[in-house]
Amino acid sequence: MFKIHIEVTQATLTENSFQFFKSIRDQKEAVGSLFQPITGKIPSTFIQLKGTTTPIVGIFYASGVASKSKYITPADVPPQVTIPHVDFSKIGWLSCLELFPNATNIKPDFWED
Repeated sequence: MFKIHIEVTQATLTENSFQFFKSIRDQKEAVGSLFQPITGKIPSTFIQLKGTTTPIVGIFYASGVASKSKYITPADVPPQVTIPHVDFSKIGWLSCLELFPNATNIKPDFWED
């Protein structure tokens, strides 16, 4: 009621990895389409550096993950957004576990007082 913890995680792909997964998705979505390609070709993400040139099939990708968390209090909410208020004087003493769905009385590791 007084503070909410949010966390956003963003994963990144290399351009080659993105194109690889995009081509797989495009082929899956094209099934049954009038414009479905006769044969699908998945781009390789390997680059041959030495030796006799041969086709390479496979995938290699690298990803990064960025994460950020924040606590939101009623002071962070714009005035035009209504925040439900609980009037404890009218309901008496009740546990938060009864008042709020998905409430818990076990403090998570990330929680800061």
